[in-house]
Amino acid sequence: MLTVFWDQRGVVMMDFLAKGTTITGTYCTKLLLKLRKAIKTERHGMLTKDVRLLRDNTPVHNSHVAQTEAWSYGYEILPHPPYSPDLAPSDFHLFPTMKLFLKGKLFPDDEMQISEVVLATDATCQLLQMRSPQLCKAMGEVFDSCW
Repeated sequence: MLTVFWDQRGVVMMDFLAKGTTITGTYCTKLLLKLRKAIKTERHGMLTKDVRLLRDNTPVHNSHVAQTEAWSYGYEILPHPPYSPDLAPSDFHLFPTMKLFLKGKLFPDDEMQISEVVLATDATCQLLQMRSPQLCKAMGEVFDSCW
Protein backbone atom coordinates (compact mmCIF):
# COMPACT_ATOMS: atom_id res chain seq x y z
CA MET A 1 0.00 0.00 0.00
CA LEU A 2 1.19 3.48 -0.84
CA THR A 3 0.89 6.51 1.43
CA VAL A 4 1.62 9.85 -0.22
CA PHE A 5 2.08 13.22 1.44
CA TRP A 6 1.98 15.98 -1.14
CA ASP A 7 1.34 19.65 -1.55
CA GLN A 8 1.00 22.09 -4.45
CA ARG A 9 4.73 21.74 -5.23
CA GLY A 10 4.68 17.95 -5.48
CA VAL A 11 5.39 14.91 -3.38
CA VAL A 12 6.89 15.55 0.04
CA MET A 13 7.11 11.90 1.07
CA MET A 14 5.98 8.43 -0.02
CA ASP A 15 5.85 5.32 2.11
CA PHE A 16 5.20 1.76 1.01
CA LEU A 17 3.58 -0.58 3.51
CA ALA A 18 4.93 -4.12 3.40
CA LYS A 19 2.56 -6.88 2.38
CA GLY A 20 0.70 -8.39 5.30
CA THR A 21 1.31 -5.37 7.54
CA THR A 22 -1.62 -3.78 9.29
CA ILE A 23 -2.02 -0.02 9.51
CA THR A 24 -2.24 0.97 13.17
CA GLY A 25 -2.04 4.17 15.17
CA THR A 26 1.58 3.33 15.95
CA TYR A 27 2.35 2.95 12.25
CA CYS A 28 0.74 6.36 11.64
CA THR A 29 2.92 7.96 14.34
CA LYS A 30 6.02 6.58 12.62
CA LEU A 31 4.77 8.02 9.32
CA LEU A 32 4.31 11.44 10.93
CA LEU A 33 7.89 11.35 12.23
CA LYS A 34 9.12 10.43 8.73
CA LEU A 35 7.00 13.25 7.35
CA ARG A 36 8.53 15.74 9.75
CA LYS A 37 12.02 14.70 8.62
CA ALA A 38 10.97 14.87 4.97
CA ILE A 39 9.55 18.36 5.42
CA LYS A 40 12.85 19.49 6.94
CA THR A 41 14.77 18.26 3.89
CA GLU A 42 12.24 18.78 1.08
CA ARG A 43 10.44 21.95 2.17
CA HIS A 44 12.93 24.17 3.97
CA GLY A 45 11.17 26.61 6.30
CA MET A 46 7.80 24.92 6.06
CA LEU A 47 7.88 23.69 9.66
CA THR A 48 7.95 27.30 10.85
CA LYS A 49 4.67 27.87 9.02
CA ASP A 50 1.41 26.02 9.40
CA VAL A 51 1.51 22.39 8.36
CA ARG A 52 -1.97 21.12 7.65
CA LEU A 53 -2.96 17.50 7.24
CA LEU A 54 -6.05 16.53 5.31
CA ARG A 55 -6.81 12.87 5.91
CA ASP A 56 -9.84 10.74 5.49
CA ASN A 57 -11.97 9.60 8.40
CA THR A 58 -10.55 6.12 8.83
CA PRO A 59 -10.36 4.93 12.43
CA VAL A 60 -6.56 4.74 12.34
CA HIS A 61 -6.31 8.42 11.37
CA ASN A 62 -8.73 9.35 14.11
CA SER A 63 -7.00 7.23 16.74
CA HIS A 64 -5.88 9.02 19.86
CA VAL A 65 -2.23 8.05 19.39
CA ALA A 66 -2.08 9.32 15.78
CA GLN A 67 -3.85 12.60 16.53
CA THR A 68 -1.75 13.25 19.63
CA GLU A 69 1.43 12.71 17.61
CA ALA A 70 0.29 15.09 14.88
CA TRP A 71 -0.60 17.75 17.43
CA SER A 72 2.75 17.28 19.21
CA TYR A 73 4.48 18.31 15.96
CA GLY A 74 2.22 21.33 15.67
CA TYR A 75 0.36 19.97 12.65
CA GLU A 76 -3.16 21.21 12.16
CA ILE A 77 -5.54 18.38 11.31
CA LEU A 78 -8.17 19.68 8.95
CA PRO A 79 -11.60 18.26 9.60
CA HIS A 80 -12.81 16.04 6.82
CA PRO A 81 -16.60 15.91 6.72
CA PRO A 82 -17.99 12.49 5.82
CA TYR A 83 -19.10 12.03 2.21
CA SER A 84 -17.12 15.00 1.03
CA PRO A 85 -15.42 14.11 -2.27
CA ASP A 86 -14.36 17.70 -2.96
CA LEU A 87 -11.95 17.43 -0.03
CA ALA A 88 -10.09 14.36 -1.29
CA PRO A 89 -7.55 15.85 -3.72
CA SER A 90 -5.51 12.64 -3.95
CA ASP A 91 -8.53 10.65 -5.08
CA PHE A 92 -9.32 13.10 -7.87
CA HIS A 93 -6.00 14.59 -8.89
CA LEU A 94 -3.16 12.26 -7.95
CA PHE A 95 -4.28 8.62 -8.14
CA PRO A 96 -6.28 8.66 -11.42
CA THR A 97 -3.33 10.17 -13.29
CA MET A 98 -0.94 7.69 -11.67
CA LYS A 99 -3.17 4.85 -12.82
CA LEU A 100 -2.80 6.03 -16.42
CA PHE A 101 0.99 5.77 -16.17
CA LEU A 102 0.80 2.27 -14.63
CA LYS A 103 -2.01 0.82 -16.78
CA GLY A 104 -1.11 -2.45 -18.47
CA LYS A 105 2.30 -2.85 -16.81
CA LEU A 106 3.32 -6.10 -15.16
CA PHE A 107 5.89 -6.17 -12.39
CA PRO A 108 8.16 -9.17 -11.76
CA ASP A 109 8.78 -8.20 -8.13
CA ASP A 110 7.90 -5.66 -5.44
CA GLU A 111 11.06 -3.59 -6.03
CA MET A 112 10.19 -3.05 -9.70
CA GLN A 113 6.63 -2.17 -8.78
CA ILE A 114 7.78 0.38 -6.20
CA SER A 115 10.23 1.86 -8.71
CA GLU A 116 7.49 2.27 -11.33
CA VAL A 117 5.07 3.78 -8.79
CA VAL A 118 7.73 6.34 -7.81
CA LEU A 119 8.25 7.23 -11.49
CA ALA A 120 4.49 7.46 -12.06
CA THR A 121 4.09 9.67 -9.00
CA ASP A 122 6.86 12.00 -10.15
CA ALA A 123 5.34 12.23 -13.63
CA THR A 124 1.91 12.86 -12.15
CA CYS A 125 3.20 15.65 -9.94
CA GLN A 126 4.95 17.28 -12.89
CA LEU A 127 1.67 17.19 -14.78
CA LEU A 128 -0.19 18.62 -11.78
CA GLN A 129 2.38 21.39 -11.40
CA MET A 130 1.69 22.48 -14.97
CA ARG A 131 -1.99 22.69 -14.00
CA SER A 132 -1.25 23.85 -10.45
CA PRO A 133 -2.39 27.47 -10.71
CA GLN A 134 -5.95 26.34 -11.39
CA LEU A 135 -5.75 23.34 -9.05
CA CYS A 136 -4.17 25.25 -6.17
CA LYS A 137 -6.62 28.10 -6.58
CA ALA A 138 -9.53 25.66 -6.49
CA MET A 139 -8.11 23.81 -3.50
CA GLY A 140 -7.44 27.10 -1.72
CA GLU A 141 -11.02 28.23 -2.30
CA VAL A 142 -12.33 24.96 -0.90
CA PHE A 143 -10.12 25.24 2.18
CA ASP A 144 -10.91 28.92 2.73
CA SER A 145 -14.64 28.33 2.51
CA CYS A 146 -14.49 25.50 5.05
CA TRP A 147 -12.10 26.96 7.61
